Amino acid sequence: MFYFRYLALFFALASQINFPICDADTEDTNPSVSWHHKVQTGPLQKEIEKLLPNSTLKLPKGFFQGPIHIKTVGITIEGVTGTVITGNGKGSVIVVEAPDVTIKGLTITGSGLSYTQADAGIGLRSVDNVKLLNNILADCLFGIDVYSGTNILISGNSLSSKNLEMGLRGDAIRLWSVSNSHVLNNKWSYSRDVVAWYSKKIVFKNNQGSDSRYSIHSMYSKGITIQNNTFKRNQVGIFLMYGSDFVITNNTIERALGAAGMGIGLKESSNIIAQNNTINYSSIGVLIDNSPFNSGSRNWFLGNTLAFNSKGVLLSNDQKGGEFKKNVFIGNLIDVDTDNRRGSNSIWEKNYWDKYLGFDEDKNKIGDKPYILRKFGDTIKGSDPKTSFFNGTLLFTLIDIIEEVTSIGEPIIVLVDKHPYILKD
Repeated sequence: MFYFRYLALFFALASQINFPICDADTEDTNPSVSWHHKVQTGPLQKEIEKLLPNSTLKLPKGFFQGPIHIKTVGITIEGVTGTVITGNGKGSVIVVEAPDVTIKGLTITGSGLSYTQADAGIGLRSVDNVKLLNNILADCLFGIDVYSGTNILISGNSLSSKNLEMGLRGDAIRLWSVSNSHVLNNKWSYSRDVVAWYSKKIVFKNNQGSDSRYSIHSMYSKGITIQNNTFKRNQVGIFLMYGSDFVITNNTIERALGAAGMGIGLKESSNIIAQNNTINYSSIGVLIDNSPFNSGSRNWFLGNTLAFNSKGVLLSNDQKGGEFKKNVFIGNLIDVDTDNRRGSNSIWEKNYWDKYLGFDEDKNKIGDKPYILRKFGDTIKGSDPKTSFFNGTLLFTLIDIIEEVTSIGEPIIVLVDKHPYILKD
């Protein structure tokens, strides 16, 4: 009897809880948030409230006391060099809850320190057609926080977080349930991440990100373009989770270091085109984790350069449908590695491998024999990640020779490139 009473009590309580749905098909949902609190405004709010729809407030050089709360349609707040709006450590400095607003040419500083309220330099709450242009956001926990909106333009801004440890900083730019928007020509540094979650049709182009955690981190999103960006000294360059239909082209990712360092990572992501990217001096160039994920989908890695990384590509359960073609592998300690005791399920074709020892007798720029990448020494070098410290040493070079000559155990054939590309002298 007591058992049934407790069971009834459990279901009664559970019925009052709204559990989040974490599924790859939730990109069209609009997850609710609870972090938006009432805005505590400062003296500048009086000038904001005088504005008529579609009017402009031009602020001269000087310090203005916020925060401010914009609820009038179509207004423009414009500053000049030296125009500073400070939040004095209270909440978000500028909160926008009206469409068609433009904020440009301001220095925005002094947000609060609340993570639960996402204290930001600029916070957009369920608005469309907003332009954030050429602003400087410094000493703000989060830089630009966008919750729900379409046709948002974020261009030419400079962003940095509070002077905190990396994990305690806020995101430079956070897009949550945003669509048909552009993030262009921005610079961010000493922040945590730039994220696009539950979003679709976002363009990240010509941005520079450095000294942060994730340059771009996307979850449950679709149709995002990441083009012509430069990311340096971040722990992770671009990481895509549970999304599809991404285009990643002409980006430079350098020095993504540390235990989790990687240039481009895919986890359960499908229909990804990664082309003409350069990934240098990183722990892992490309990570493939259970991707492509959707049945019948494909992922393409075309014409990328992976140079001087600890591992060029790490396969953590790559699925059928991946293609690696015309990529360049130079100076990596390990070109392609696998976490599994099996070879790659992807197609490898016409890649350049600096470790290829074959010839090109007919001068057609294609090796006469296939390039076969084998993994030896699974119990010597591969059993403990700490042994990677000795990569490149005389000891490990000797072990490589002994393993190949004596054939200790059966090697794993990681991949076969039937037509390896040969560079001319």
